[in-house]
Amino acid sequence: MKKLIVALDFDGVLVDSYSGLVSVYVEVLNKHPDIGGSSLEHVERLARELVELEDYYDSIRKYDRRILLQEFLSAKGYRVNEDLVEDLLRIYWKKRIEYSRVLPDAKTLLDKLYGKHTLILLTDHDGEPGLKMHRIKASQLHEYFDEIIVAGEPESPTTKREGLLYIMEKHRVEPRRIVFVDDKPRVITSIEDLGVITVLRKFKPPIMRLAWMGKARPKYTLNSLRELLGVINELEKDP
Repeated sequence: MKKLIVALDFDGVLVDSYSGLVSVYVEVLNKHPDIGGSSLEHVERLARELVELEDYYDSIRKYDRRILLQEFLSAKGYRVNEDLVEDLLRIYWKKRIEYSRVLPDAKTLLDKLYGKHTLILLTDHDGEPGLKMHRIKASQLHEYFDEIIVAGEPESPTTKREGLLYIMEKHRVEPRRIVFVDDKPRVITSIEDLGVITVLRKFKPPIMRLAWMGKARPKYTLNSLRELLGVINELEKDP
């Protein structure tokens, strides 16, 4: 059997942290002194607008929700100050963790690959040092991985592409022995020339769409993580 390095993204591949975002923002907005107490219809409308704005931010790799909240509230004419935004931001991340769900088959996949292949979690930062690792540990998936790389964190590769180059150098492995799984076509496109085995895990959250637009040419396209086991079994037999 050929041992592989299997590198997986976090959000949209192993965990759905997007489907509950409207509920997350409803809870955030209800804590704002100018919005709390408004009708649920009004708050939900604002929450959907925030999800759309976050979708745009994600599409341009702008992950600092602090800036997102400041710009949105200012544009709407609501009160904004540093302490208030920090309070709202804490609520946002607390609730986003609470509303996140490990995707079906994620643990089954990791159970089957654990100890058999080198597992690396390769994901983008959350706009604040240490925050992504906190979310990863909250999911309890961190124990499966031999290594966790949060691109964009201090002293880490700046992008997932740089992360893959780092993996090749550190592990002294040929690109064709690395399987990389991501849910965003633009990420797959950005690493097509590296020679790694690219896998696009189809994922479409509600409301959000921009970050998942675009065409890519992955080696494999999957509708579920269960299908990745078949891909791995096939690759194990390659000389």
